This record gives sequence, C-alpha cells and structure tokens, in this order.
Amino acid sequence: MSVPGQASNRENLPTLRGAGPDLGEGLDARPANLNQMIKRDLASADPATRAVHPPTVEVRQRPLTPPVYETSVFVFPDLESVDQSFSTPGDFVYSRMENPNTLALGQQVAALEGAEAGIVSSSGQSAMWLAIAAACAPGQRLWYAHHLYGGSLDLIQTEIAGRQPVSGFDPWADPLPPFAAGDAVVVESISNPLCQPSPLGRLAEHCQKAGATLVVDNTFATPVSCRPIDRGADLVVHSLTKAISGHAHVILGAVAGKKDLVAKAAQLRGRLGMTADARAAWLALEGAKTLFVRQERAVANAIDLARRLVAHPAVGAVHHPSLLTDSSWQRDLLAPGALLAFDLGSQERANTLIKGLRLIVLAPSLGDVATTVSHPGLTSHRSIGAELGARIGVTPGLIRLSVGIERVSDLWQDLAQALEALR
Repeated sequence: MSVPGQASNRENLPTLRGAGPDLGEGLDARPANLNQMIKRDLASADPATRAVHPPTVEVRQRPLTPPVYETSVFVFPDLESVDQSFSTPGDFVYSRMENPNTLALGQQVAALEGAEAGIVSSSGQSAMWLAIAAACAPGQRLWYAHHLYGGSLDLIQTEIAGRQPVSGFDPWADPLPPFAAGDAVVVESISNPLCQPSPLGRLAEHCQKAGATLVVDNTFATPVSCRPIDRGADLVVHSLTKAISGHAHVILGAVAGKKDLVAKAAQLRGRLGMTADARAAWLALEGAKTLFVRQERAVANAIDLARRLVAHPAVGAVHHPSLLTDSSWQRDLLAPGALLAFDLGSQERANTLIKGLRLIVLAPSLGDVATTVSHPGLTSHRSIGAELGARIGVTPGLIRLSVGIERVSDLWQDLAQALEALR
C-alpha cells in the first residue's frame, strides 16, 4: 500500500545539537581530549580512586546507531560554561531538563508530523496534560470531544476540571460550540475506540476564527495515516508507547507543534519531572525507523479484516474508516489506520471470542507489531461509566482490534475459528 507524503517525511530528518558537538554532523567540534578539558590527572592516583574515575573513550567518528546517554548530569570545565549552557537552547546540563536521546526523539516526532518543534515526555498521559496546560490560557475553557481515550477523559474530568472550566462536545455536530479566544479544543484524529475520523480541517477553521488552540491526539492514526498540522492543528499529542515505538517495550509520550507552545510544554515537563527515560527514548527512536513499513502492512491488513468481519454473520457493527460509504475521511486522513472495532452484542460473547483465539492475544494496549484485541469497556474506557459508554458506543460487546504485521490469512483464520463458537 502506498502512503502519500512518505518521501517528504524521510527528507526532514532532524539534526541533533547539544552541548559541544553537533551530533548530526560528527564529533569534530569536541575537545581533543575530554580528560584534559575537565583537568583530570589520575597518573599517580590510588587504584581505589581510579576505580571511581574510568577513562573516557573519545569517538571522533559518528556511530551509525546513536548511543544511549544513560547519565543524569553532564560535566563542565568551569562556571562560565555551565552558566552559558543553562541559557543555551539544546545544551545539556541535567537529564530531567533534556538528554541527547530525548532531544533526538522529540525532533524526529516533529519531523514526522511536519511540526516546528517537538518534545517527549514520560507517557502519553503526561503528554496530554502538558499539551493542555500549554494550550489553554488560565481561566479559559477546555473543550474536549466525548469520543476520546478513556484515560484522557478521566484526566480532563477529574484533574483538569478541578482547575478550570471544561465542556464536552461532539466534533461532528453542526454547528460547533462557541469556542472563544484562549480556549483549547482536544480531539483525536481517529477516535478511540470506534475509529471515527474527526473533521480536522473544519475544526481547525472554527478554532482559528475564534482564537482557540486545537490539540489533536494522533496516536491511533500515526503520522502515516494523518498529519494534523497540515490540517490546521496547533499541537499534536502521541502516546509513543503505541505504534511509533511499535514493540510494546516503552512508556513514552510526545507533544509536537508550534514552537512557542512546545516551549511552554517543555518548561512544564522539566518543572514537574515528566521527563522521558533516555533508554526508552533510544528504543522508540529505533522503532520509529520502521514506522512506515510497519504501518503500510498493518493498515492493509486492517482493511482486509474489516471487510471480512462485515460479511460474517456472528458480527454486528464493524468500525473502520475504510468502511464509510463516502470518501469524506480522505479529506483529513492519508490512510484509514490499523485499528478497527466490532460489536458482538454482549460481554459474554466478546469473552467467548477472546478465549477462543489461538494467535491473537488479549492485551489492553495497541500499536504493536503483533495483532492484539482489547475490551474497551473493561480496560481503556472503564473509568467513563456505563451511561457515557452507551452514548458514545462503548458497549459491553465491543472489541477493539489492533492489527499487526502478520500474514493476514493467518489473522483471519484465527478470528474465523474463534467466531465459529458464536454462530
């Protein structure tokens, strides 16, 4: 499957700059001898002292794969240099504020999204909080789509609602609510879990006229299937735990968008200690290298499975953008995404299917290379309650399928044999 915009994404790779070297162009800017720079003389030191101060290996060639900077702090030769680094963007002082691995990943997310800037944080949940705090002026209203990830709804309705006015709304309504200058508006590019594409262009136009800030959670779609900034969004949020890292081995989030808003989010991240782990950032950056090839396969698989599920007599409603009767989703999406949902009518029937699967596993997350199922009512949306769940379609029989990169024939064989018990 061909994905529009792929070539341009590959051209906009980031250059990493930090204190001293330009890591995107090599290490020629480094001092000739780091030991000399920090004035260490260990020639006559006792072995007990030398054990504490191992030699520093100088690497003048750029490694093909960047190293992991597992350090909490960086070394300086004098007070002038440390003072300068505190006021120099991109310099590294203390890893709670920034680290070469977290900086590189933030720049890569920004490049993939076509954003002015990007940062990473400790989780998708922290990224959502940082984006809202940066986007919404004090005392102004936060508008949020009813169709959001349950964790986002819980965050907004409990923590944020206690600090400022919040209102839920339907992003597909006509007319849209009366957004005001200074307000923030939060939606998902593809809604969780019903996979409904949001009308981003229309929402962005409404926000721009009102002076409101549009924040889009692009976790479900990824930059492969949607680029919200191209549609007028001000900030994009990701749970990097999901498809961008792609291997279910990290917990990370990201905020990308306008430089001034991202700078606010970065300040809050440092003050509140929501910084990402360096090794997790390194793993996610490695995972992102294969994002496009993984998503091309996973999206093609999802399209195939959605069509097969629609035709199966044991399955009720099936939700995937490719199934929409018109092509309106193509205004805001580049591809229909690798997530789909289908309803089996009751929690009992949903459980029967899950227990009957032999290849696909139950795992309350998404975006892995392996296909997984989840039950939104008992996992991602368990905090929203039955009333709101029924209103937005999170029913007891709803199953969410995160489609991976296996052979689609194997995936369908597993689903079909598990569905036989429901006939």
